[in-house]
Amino acid sequence: MEEAAYAVAPPEEEIAPARLQGGNRYRDAPFAIAFLAHVLLVAFVGITEGVPALNPRAGGAAAERDPEQTRFLGGLLLVSVLSPLACCLAAFWYVGYIKTHAKSMVECLVVSHVAILFVAAGFCAVADVAAPAVLFLLLALVEICWYGCIRDRIPFMAAHLECACEAVQTYPAMVWCSVGMLVPQVLWVIFWCLCVIKVYTGASEKPCSDNGMIDDPGDPTRCCEAATNATIADDECVAKEASDIAYLALLASFYWGAQVFANVVHTTCCGVTGAWWFQPYAPGAVKAAFRRAMTTSFGSICLGSLVVAALKTVEYILRDARENPCLLCVIACVRSLIEYFNRFAYVYVALYGFDFRRAGSAVFTLFRSSGWTVIIHDDLLGIVLLFGALACGVFGAVIGVAISAGFGGETETTETTVAYAFVGLLTGVFSAQQVFCVIDSAFATVLVAWAEEPAALQASHPTLYAHLYRAWATHRGDLFETAKTRYPGKYSMDETTTVL
Repeated sequence: MEEAAYAVAPPEEEIAPARLQGGNRYRDAPFAIAFLAHVLLVAFVGITEGVPALNPRAGGAAAERDPEQTRFLGGLLLVSVLSPLACCLAAFWYVGYIKTHAKSMVECLVVSHVAILFVAAGFCAVADVAAPAVLFLLLALVEICWYGCIRDRIPFMAAHLECACEAVQTYPAMVWCSVGMLVPQVLWVIFWCLCVIKVYTGASEKPCSDNGMIDDPGDPTRCCEAATNATIADDECVAKEASDIAYLALLASFYWGAQVFANVVHTTCCGVTGAWWFQPYAPGAVKAAFRRAMTTSFGSICLGSLVVAALKTVEYILRDARENPCLLCVIACVRSLIEYFNRFAYVYVALYGFDFRRAGSAVFTLFRSSGWTVIIHDDLLGIVLLFGALACGVFGAVIGVAISAGFGGETETTETTVAYAFVGLLTGVFSAQQVFCVIDSAFATVLVAWAEEPAALQASHPTLYAHLYRAWATHRGDLFETAKTRYPGKYSMDETTTVL
């Protein structure tokens, strides 16, 4: 695909007045109302019906606890607390390291990825497993060819990444916003599970006579066909279940809620990065961006999330049925593409207050004009964040092993060490992802903002602008000259500005 130019903004007068959502008009409001009503319904049913359905029994005297078990659980709790905290700090340090060594890191990690593929191919060959060895070898060769084609783009991508890291370091509260949103997400999962319990127990209590059957005298959760004698065969009985529609509605509800909470964080971080792009420092930028994400832009977030949730539900149905793998593949690809486009659509929502439809149109314009640039930059970022998350996971596992040694003493066992290390690994990767999702959002915003309003960065952060400008000129001189001709005055350079 031939790139036209890395500049896709409509005429300046169309978008400049709307910078950072200069207005209080609610976009896609009906979808926000529908989502809030749906959340309240799930919470109400879960609390009023799901909790009683648990039917907890007050046990008598508490059983004595095994001291070894108490020590094991105490150590596990300590790993679950210390590992995320330490790995969050490590991930934030990694962000600072990326900012100062972006270009060398990207090149090093891409080469490391190729080396890992070769090592995997060699290991499979030694183990006499031919098919995986050939596959790893082919992947390594493809990645070498890919690296050769995009190597000249790395300085331009690295300059974008430096801007994103600078924005996150300027507003570290974005990370706390990402971590804080875990609370409503956990509450949502709890309410949803309680709602599922209510639906399941309600189905189990439904009279079998409604379907012309009788209760199984040996199992109250089953209905059986009426028998002429006292003997009832298992093949004449079916489990009491709620309708498939109820379960599918709950599944779509779960996906919708999870998508909305994640996209609120993404849109907030995009808004904060936009504030950083337009001015050196804006007090209260995180609060303002979060407020916009939860008010004027909330309907657009709910609409985009609903589309993805519906596709995920259809994908689950097809995967469960296992009858049409081709259609399943098509739906999965469409869902992945929409998720990818939505990521950039929310940038336009956060920066300019577009409704979801207009934001989607802007994303199509961005991709049509920038060609493969955005996709390649995103792919390179994924490698950087993947290695960072894995490194934090290993750090968390080391913490788990250290705590196991401290808690176990002479009674330390291999099983305890493995359990602590595994928990440390999982919590380390998860906590690092909470930091790196902020970088991902900031990077997407920088990609869009450079295409739309580079002059704003020149006014707010001239040194970073100079770095981006010169990296772009070196990256593809033909596109650089085309963009300068097509958008006169949009891209300019003060030669006295010092580059980083």
